[in-house]
Amino acid sequence: MRKSSRAGVTAGLPVRSTSLLTADGDCRLRAARGSGPCFRSTSVSRRDTNSPKNGPDPSATAVKDVLGDELERAYPGYNGQDVELAGLFWFHGIADGNSLVKSAVYERHLANLIRDLRKDLNVPDMPVVVAALSRSGEKMTPAQQQVFDAQMAVADKSKYPEFSGNVTSIDTRPMCRDPKQSPGGRDRYRGNAESYLEIGDAMGQAMLKLLQPSK
Repeated sequence: MRKSSRAGVTAGLPVRSTSLLTADGDCRLRAARGSGPCFRSTSVSRRDTNSPKNGPDPSATAVKDVLGDELERAYPGYNGQDVELAGLFWFHGIADGNSLVKSAVYERHLANLIRDLRKDLNVPDMPVVVAALSRSGEKMTPAQQQVFDAQMAVADKSKYPEFSGNVTSIDTRPMCRDPKQSPGGRDRYRGNAESYLEIGDAMGQAMLKLLQPSK
């Protein structure tokens, strides 16, 4: 959404705006500034191009709602300015990492999700930044490792030439902290705010690079 500056919505869609919005895997709204909508998304493991597609992806529908009738509610300062969908931040995968069945097909379905959202939202080259989920203090389970590898893989231009220059993956392992330095929690990063701040900063910087005009 273009107003005056850039921001984004995690696991929904980033928008160019004055508010920065994020939602985690449970769709609990986090707001760095302001407040706004929380976009729920279907599990990546459910997406399969071999199955009939029943209408647009729910995330695309939610974004269209917010950019339409709900825009003034989501962004109280909005006053009829032009709107531009700028890109997608993806920071999900916890549930898929709990199942070897889901994790085995995660890469294919994440790639399909990116394609579907671009088509449904009519943004063919929409920039995408994926944060690959790691785990603080413990080795990832086989399913978690599969999801991590899949999230890194979608940015591999040799595997996905169509995503070259418009999809980036962030390795979040360097952002993990020793559990002894963290307050603890059920999340992958043991509730460590520093980890989340570094992940958010890395995702934001990556998006800015994707949004820069190619030279």
